Amino acid sequence: MSFRNFLERLEGDRERELAAALALLSLNGIGPSRLKRWTTRVGQLSALWCGDRPARMKGWPQGGEVDMEVTKKIQHELEFIHKFQLGFCMWGEADYPQRLKNCPDAPYILFFKGREKLEHERHVAVVGTRNASEKARRFTLELIAGLAPYRPLIVSGLALGIDTAAHRAALDVGLPTAAVVGHGLDRIYPAANRDLAAEIVKQGYLLTEFPSGTLPDKQNFPRRNRIVAGLADAVVVVETSEEGGAMITAQMALTYQKEVFSVPGRPWEIQARGCNILIKNRTAELLTGPEDLIQALNWDTLFFKSTTDRQNHHLSLSPEEQEVVSLLGQCSPCHLEELGQRTHLSPASLASALLSLEINGIIRALPGRQYELA
Repeated sequence: MSFRNFLERLEGDRERELAAALALLSLNGIGPSRLKRWTTRVGQLSALWCGDRPARMKGWPQGGEVDMEVTKKIQHELEFIHKFQLGFCMWGEADYPQRLKNCPDAPYILFFKGREKLEHERHVAVVGTRNASEKARRFTLELIAGLAPYRPLIVSGLALGIDTAAHRAALDVGLPTAAVVGHGLDRIYPAANRDLAAEIVKQGYLLTEFPSGTLPDKQNFPRRNRIVAGLADAVVVVETSEEGGAMITAQMALTYQKEVFSVPGRPWEIQARGCNILIKNRTAELLTGPEDLIQALNWDTLFFKSTTDRQNHHLSLSPEEQEVVSLLGQCSPCHLEELGQRTHLSPASLASALLSLEINGIIRALPGRQYELA
């Protein structure tokens, strides 16, 4: 069966377009940029396989036909998407992430799995070394807990170290998180993060440009990093050496006109040298806590400016916030340590709930690490 016949037998228009795009990307010399130009010109890539249209397209490779082996791979990919209920979107479609679409080297196809939409009001990428220090992990947790009231999507790359800490912190404080991977969605790399990936799917999504069967080869990770940078409004580099992959993500973010922040480290610490270089070269803003990012992105001007707003917000408290308010209604003021013991919330979840409630004027902090209802 020829590829054209295979294409004609597909029933759904989106399946047909995906198959056409995968077929074109399999041909020598055709990449995402050319597909974007052709999409703009003809509207539907599947139209390029009708009649003699391919011969008339500028840049079509000589003898550019799809063989039976590639056709079988495309058929397998469509079956894989159906079997595991994956999502996909293509450049030019309404659900393709706008932040990424604006990047000149954005992938043409994205595959994803999860329960969250790809676009949120605020996106922050948190990246760093795989060999993260304990203090860097703690800082990542505190940073994301501090950002939690503003409900950003936390983007990272599912690697060990800072990436893992960022995804875990987002899950702990109830934030959506996106893990961009450098392989197909038929596997998880590293294998140690398989359980974490399963949790991410329930509270965010896994995302890749690679079809099933793609191995986590070394050359795929810079491509993964450009998607991390492209999806973000701001990129935070927590800890990295001067040759770490996070440096690539930071440089790509700068080319995309994104905000880049770097956490300073001690000069003699190898895993902090990259962060210090970014600050020294003035390619990144120094970041010492969540308030630096909140102020730089003007998030602090967006919250509940009137008493009416605060009262209405009571109706949409998270379960963690409701638990804190309920406890303070029984004993107020209450010490932070007692709140932690009586609510059974994790330190990150409790910190996020307290900060959100304080910002919204529902509680107030007192000297001695005590809190009361406002």
